[in-house]
This record gives sequence, C-alpha cells and structure tokens, in this order.
Amino acid sequence: MDSKFLQDERRIDLYLPEKYEDSTRNYPIVVVLDSNYLFDLTVSILKNRWRRDLAPQSIVVGIQARDANERFGFASPVQRIHGEGVIFEQSKPDKMDDFIQKELLPYIDAEYRTQHHRTIIGMSPTATNVVYDYLKKQPYFNAHIALAADFLATPSFNGSPYSLVFDLSNSQSDKGFIFFSLASDDVLKEPDRGTPFQIMSKDTYANKGIHTFIAPKTEHYQQAGISLERAFSLLYPIDLWRPDYASLWSEDSNPLDYLKNFYSELDKQYQMQTYPLLEGYWTRNSIVGTVALMNERKNYKAALALLQWTNSLLSDNQTVLTLLTEQAIIVGDRELANQYLNALSQVVVKQGSNSSEDLKRLKTKINAFKPNEQR
Repeated sequence: MDSKFLQDERRIDLYLPEKYEDSTRNYPIVVVLDSNYLFDLTVSILKNRWRRDLAPQSIVVGIQARDANERFGFASPVQRIHGEGVIFEQSKPDKMDDFIQKELLPYIDAEYRTQHHRTIIGMSPTATNVVYDYLKKQPYFNAHIALAADFLATPSFNGSPYSLVFDLSNSQSDKGFIFFSLASDDVLKEPDRGTPFQIMSKDTYANKGIHTFIAPKTEHYQQAGISLERAFSLLYPIDLWRPDYASLWSEDSNPLDYLKNFYSELDKQYQMQTYPLLEGYWTRNSIVGTVALMNERKNYKAALALLQWTNSLLSDNQTVLTLLTEQAIIVGDRELANQYLNALSQVVVKQGSNSSEDLKRLKTKINAFKPNEQR
C-alpha cells in the first residue's frame, strides 16, 4: 500500500473471517503492528476463541516492517525515569498514526464490511504506539494491547512531565480498555521494570479498564502468545461475553427472550453489533443446539421464533435458512416452508453454492406432509 504520510510503501496483511463472502454482517477490526511476528498468532488465537464463543469474529489488519530501523522509526521515543533512555532519533509516531487513521483504515472500511469497534496491538517498541493513541484526549481505538511494555517510560509518550504510571492513574475512566504485558525474564534482568506492574495490579486500575500481566516463565518475545490470550480473555470475559446456555436447559426457560436481552445488553457494553454463535464445538452452547433442545421438548413454534430472530441478524445464511425451512415443515406451515425454501434457493444461486441435492430434499419433505399436521 502506497502512503503519502509514510512517503513509502507498506506491506499489509489481511485476514477475513471464515465464510466472510457468504455473510452480510459487519465485523470489528483488529490492527496488528509488528505483523511480521504477531499477525498469525493473533489470527490463530481469535479464531480459536470465536469457535468457542469467547470473542467476536474480526477482520485482522497487520502492518509489516521491513527491518528494525523501520520498526523503531514509527514507534514513540522512550525516555526512562532513571537509567539509560531508549531514544529512536528518527521516530515519527504521528506519521504512523496518520497512516493508520487517515489512509489504511478508511481503505479497509471502504472495501470491506466493518464496524467501528477497533483494537490495536503492538509489542516492545510498537507497544508505545498503542499507548500513544490511548493517552490522547479522544483515542481512535476502543481497545489497546501493549505487549512487552516498558513502564519506566516518561514524558516522551505525550509530553507529560510525569511518569506513565501517573498519567494512567489520572486518565479518564471512559477511555475503554488497555492491557500491558511483560515477560518474567524482563523482570529478572531489570527488577525495576516489574514495580509499576505491581502498582497497577490494584483493582482501582482494573476498574478503569487498565490491566497488567507479567507472563510467567517467558522471555521478551515468547510472552506474546500467553499475553494475547490473557488480553482477549479480559477484553471479552466469558461471564460477560458468552450466554449462560446452561440456564436455558431448564423446562421453563424462554431462550428467545433471554438471548435477545443478552445480546442487546452486549451491544450497549461494546458499542457494536454482536451476534450469537450459530454452531460451535460444543453444539448445545449455540443457536443450533438450542433449537434442537427446544424440539426435543416439543416447543416447535418457540424454536421457529428463535430461528426467525437469528435470521434477522444473520441474513442470507444458508444454515439458518435451511433450519427455518425444516422448522416450518415441523410446525406444519407449508406456505412458510416454501417461503424459506425460495429464499434459500436465491442465496444458493447468489453464493454459487453446490446445494442442489439439499434443495431437492427439502422440497420433497414439504410436499410429503399433510396440511392438517399442525404442531
């Protein structure tokens, strides 16, 4: 990608969620600095978490650096409270900022279906770019992940006469989420680096969305994997992000009301459109599993209503339309079954899917039941 701000080219890595082309939904964005090292790791962790309903499907955008000089050149310069400073003389964090916000993401927004919920990840020198955005009066990103971070940094982040710990202590609580990690080996080599992490491990920081983590038994770069997993588990905590499907297993539960309310509250919490997991590794913890459970209890019309709500969120989804057609057959509504079969046929043609046998099977089932078989 050519950039007028960087006055050069940058290689951009891009990951689109599974079945992106077959969906109509919009996705949050995760921007990865140090993409050469962190891109595959980030994609892998997010994919595994999404399949377990522990994170949203996301578009991941990675920015590569050709060499160490280029990497250091766009990180924020770091100066320490005491000891040696790490000064990147050619540092231009404002240029990288402009490139991301005025060129790269506007292009991604124009070309792909995105939501305006954005996460940025950086490591070691580029962790300072993450903090650079966070300390703005109005951060561009909603969530910030700074791996292998150096808390001994001073004013060079934002011109403040105080330490970074002081700046974070006095930051506003509405800035969203920021996560700092450090390797245990870094603390072993420089014990002072761990002191700010101990200070900021207090609940008063966590309540502001500021989280710290020293990865045990790791070195500077190795900590990235365990730290990313920890960061996403805090950004999307299981008790907040994943529905309590076990509570739906009782006979008197109303899954539709519960799930509609759950995702409505989640939308408000994250300020983005969130979606239920259609199918997962543990089937019952999903829409498909919940529909099967409702049919076992002979709650056929309630299962149909749940699928109709799911279809309003996941339109043009072949699995949902197939299930809707089958559910309409189960409740004995031939007209509705044909309606969903026609919608499914149009999606199959549009997406170029080879599902002709499934369409024939459904048509045969529709013609086979009698009009008085209402359930």
